[in-house]
Amino acid sequence: LAMVAMISACSVFTNNATAVLWTNRPEMAAYAELFNAEMDGRRIEVVYQVEPWRALENDAEHPDLVAGARLDSVLSISHFASIDRLINKGSINPASFYQEALSMGRREEKTFLLPLSFSLPIVVFRSEFSASLADDYYIGVDEMRKLSGEFNIVDGRPTRMGYSPRWQPEFVYALALTLGAEFEETDERLPEWNDTRIQQTIAYAVEWINDTNGGYELENSFESKYMYNPLYKLLDTSQILFNFMKISEFLSLPAAIRENLDFRWFSAGKKISVCDDVIFVGKTRQSRKIKTTDAFLSWLFKPATQVKLLETA
Repeated sequence: LAMVAMISACSVFTNNATAVLWTNRPEMAAYAELFNAEMDGRRIEVVYQVEPWRALENDAEHPDLVAGARLDSVLSISHFASIDRLINKGSINPASFYQEALSMGRREEKTFLLPLSFSLPIVVFRSEFSASLADDYYIGVDEMRKLSGEFNIVDGRPTRMGYSPRWQPEFVYALALTLGAEFEETDERLPEWNDTRIQQTIAYAVEWINDTNGGYELENSFESKYMYNPLYKLLDTSQILFNFMKISEFLSLPAAIRENLDFRWFSAGKKISVCDDVIFVGKTRQSRKIKTTDAFLSWLFKPATQVKLLETA
């Protein structure tokens, strides 16, 4: 009887020792490797999924942990278990997170997902222009438009144009957010928004094009002559004043290009909206490897762990 009890206990421990993690993020393999090296008896097995959120929706059998983008959609987040117990125990400190990103992983006052990484919108320009800006950290749409107009040389055939909302659809989306469009997903998985704010966004963009840049014809003339190059190259030749991008995109530019550029966070007042492609991590409802999943999440978000991950990267 003692031997049977011992074998059963070993079997339970073994089954609970290894948790499976679905992800399409290659860095997660390195994180799991470090966790496995530091933890005695608990392991994370990483399984690659092209689109983890889609696999959650289509597969009947789920892993113990998932890390990836789009996990906060209505259907995807329903597959995750609450991690409030870890927060209440003090294993994870919610004050350590960017609050807008953290709120995206919450439903009905419960936390189901933790933001592992995210990007923020920035406005890029040549470094020598920094002194002309009102703030050392932020820039809003009104200041962008004003400075663009002062930069323009659009008489006759335009030779210089600060910026146009038409150049980058992602800027129009960010503009709508700053003006309060409030894009959301309903329980029926349909998009909804504040239509009045959308109309204001369109009107603002049209005014910028017509009143600041001289109209569509002048913009088209400038675009046909100069905009065969990426916008960051047009910054380098001073053909344009601003380029809208994510901070992650900016940091991926070659250092030789970045050394002549500077940026400000694109904001409404002092609020910076998180870009949509947040990488979340959470544990699934199906998981029975509670000790291992809790240990991994607690370990992953410790400041000391984050330091190690930065150093190894």
